Amino acid sequence: MAGDANVTDRVVDALLRDYEQAREDERHFQALQSSAIAVALTALSLLGAVAFVIGGNTRVPDVILAGAPLMVLTILAFIQAGGAIAVIRNYYMRALERDLRAAASLPHSLSGYPNLPPMSLIELQTTATSLNPDSSRSKHSFQPFMTAFVFSAVWIVFGGLVVYLALNVTLAWQMMMLLVYGGSATFIFINVIMTNRRDHEFFARHVSFLRDRIEQDLLPQTLKSRRPTGPRVNSRSFLSYTLLPRPDDLIKGPFLFAGVMLAVLSSPTIRGDWASILGDVTLLWVGAELLLYQARYQWNDIRGRVEDRVSPQSEGRGRLPEIAGVVPKTLLALVARVYLAAVIVAIDGADRNLGLDLPRALTVGFVLIFGLAVLYELVKTRLRRSGRCSQLTLAVILTLVGLGYPVRFVIGWLAVTSQASPALWWALVGLWGLGVAFVSMTWMLEAASYFRVTRNLELVPCADITTKPHLNTLLRAARVRTRDWNGAARPVVDGGATQALRVLTRPSLTPWGIGSAIWLVSVCAAGGSLVGLDVTANLVTALAVGGVVMIPASGRWELLLQWLCALAGLGICLSQAMAVAPEPEPHAALRLLLWVSLPLVPAALFTALWSQSYAATRALFHRMLSDIANLAAKAYAVIVGDSPAA
Repeated sequence: MAGDANVTDRVVDALLRDYEQAREDERHFQALQSSAIAVALTALSLLGAVAFVIGGNTRVPDVILAGAPLMVLTILAFIQAGGAIAVIRNYYMRALERDLRAAASLPHSLSGYPNLPPMSLIELQTTATSLNPDSSRSKHSFQPFMTAFVFSAVWIVFGGLVVYLALNVTLAWQMMMLLVYGGSATFIFINVIMTNRRDHEFFARHVSFLRDRIEQDLLPQTLKSRRPTGPRVNSRSFLSYTLLPRPDDLIKGPFLFAGVMLAVLSSPTIRGDWASILGDVTLLWVGAELLLYQARYQWNDIRGRVEDRVSPQSEGRGRLPEIAGVVPKTLLALVARVYLAAVIVAIDGADRNLGLDLPRALTVGFVLIFGLAVLYELVKTRLRRSGRCSQLTLAVILTLVGLGYPVRFVIGWLAVTSQASPALWWALVGLWGLGVAFVSMTWMLEAASYFRVTRNLELVPCADITTKPHLNTLLRAARVRTRDWNGAARPVVDGGATQALRVLTRPSLTPWGIGSAIWLVSVCAAGGSLVGLDVTANLVTALAVGGVVMIPASGRWELLLQWLCALAGLGICLSQAMAVAPEPEPHAALRLLLWVSLPLVPAALFTALWSQSYAATRALFHRMLSDIANLAAKAYAVIVGDSPAA
């Protein structure tokens, strides 16, 4: 019995010490909260003074007006963060009070006040001040009304001052203020609702997080003796994905720069100063590639998340991470990207005098990018429902995806000029063909990753490819031999590690052959317009070269055919270029060099993918980052030098 009494005393003593520490933390928070509220009111007064100054027609820089509310917003966010911790402390102290009453065998009520339990101060205060509609409190309590009144008054005053300041800055700053202050205020308001009106769920969720955290090792990952094993579906963090959803697709950026360059080179009225427009082109690239196109890719990842999850190369693809609430979070990031692109348009239209017309280029780009995205997703939805893909449907999908390349070119072109020329239309047709060739070849590599390859170069399914029926149709178009696994031939090689274009295809009329033909015809026939030649001058020979490159072939013969047609196109361009009289115009030599080199593009592209597997192409960007890091490390070693051993 004495031992049990000692255990009880120790439990009560530990609970009391914990309770006393919590009470001390509460007193410290109340003092800190009072100081923070006083500082917030002072900051609000200063913000009102700024509003009074600009009301007197005193010119204040936009950056000061836009940034002035940040100090108030920071204090309000700090107060709410402390309030969330106070809710957690409140529930914990109430649980301690109940355990103390039970462990110490305290009476059910105080002798000085019947029906009032001892050790229940926190519970009593919560009853009077709770904002939870489900809590047991008087419906006529003044405390909740006062809390809501103070909260509303502060935010109404703050919001009114922010709106008044925003009315005195330019559109670009107004959009930034809406994003920063509107988004932050919404986030804080949601947090207030969660911590005060849904405090039960808020505390229970953090208790659940606590259980998971207690089971985790405190050592960093590199010091743990036991590491997690097993395959990971997707190793990308949500932050990494949000910053750059599709790093591999940045390789398509040169098409945008090509649009800018060809617009400058093909117009005799434009004299481009490349150094002066470099910053403008960079901003255009950020708006189109990092914002609009990456937003479109995020939408595609949301709609195709089930397909990406079952892909054999899901980790290498690095698509939507497997975390709770990833879809709404990604949608929010998508909207933020589009909004930032609109900010770039507003900056160019209001505050800057750029050499390029970014508003026109990005506005048209937004319409084209998401217009094609809607059509593409409609077709993919039909495929998901039917589970079948005809040759015609495959052609439609390739057409829509291939149009993404001329869209990039159009964005670059419109940034320079809105005037259309014959070179533009032929370039768009050629880029569409090049896009079809590139996409169909990469899809061919992806399709192989769903199979294992036997010694007879037959594909045996190893994953569910029915979620992507267009890949099956593409395999049939390339006459790749596939069959079900029956144990007769042993699969020995992962299809994702196989150079599919090199060893699996058989002679056939392939989409990449058609795309290469379209590119060669466009370049050989219309590329001469860059140097003043008539479009019809090389049309017949260009059509002949395009017809040859579509001849069914496979393996090394297909590679040889690609290069023979590329060299034939190069010869056509060189023969015409030699007959052109030299021009004194400074861009003449650059236009000539550009024209004669373009026929080599599809052959070079085919060669690069012909020697690659799908897994290797997925790791390309990561290898590039690794090589850059290694170069930086070597440069650092050269600068710092070797230190002698201590």
